[in-house]
Amino acid sequence: MFRILKEFLSYLEVYNGDKAALLLNVIGGILIGITFLIIGLVYIAMSYKAIAGRRKRLTTLFGLFLISCSFSRFFSVICTWNNYAIADGWLKILTGVLAVLAIIYIPKTIKEVLADNELTEAYKMLEKTQKDLHEVKKISEKLDNK
Repeated sequence: MFRILKEFLSYLEVYNGDKAALLLNVIGGILIGITFLIIGLVYIAMSYKAIAGRRKRLTTLFGLFLISCSFSRFFSVICTWNNYAIADGWLKILTGVLAVLAIIYIPKTIKEVLADNELTEAYKMLEKTQKDLHEVKKISEKLDNK
């Protein structure tokens, strides 16, 4: 097997001393990592508010995927000085697996949301029909009393 923390040529050496390329990649990686982390945490927090189990799982999976993307970006920044390509690859595999799991949940979740929307619409129509019937009953009673 292979060592997970086997070190390869660092990005710093690949950039050949180009400090602008180094800074762009380090700052960009950190900014993207922070953004993915915050959005992922927001999705995890939103999953607690999700109504149905399937939507809750999808929201949690998507949040975990974004957090994994965040760690991948942070790890890429670390690889600027110490390139642990094998560990970086495993982190990317984890990110990909989370993405695939989220994608698998999407079609059934969409069906569930559409079904919920149809039930909501049917309930609204039923309420309107009941109100209309109540109005018809009132008018009918007024006409009967005359």
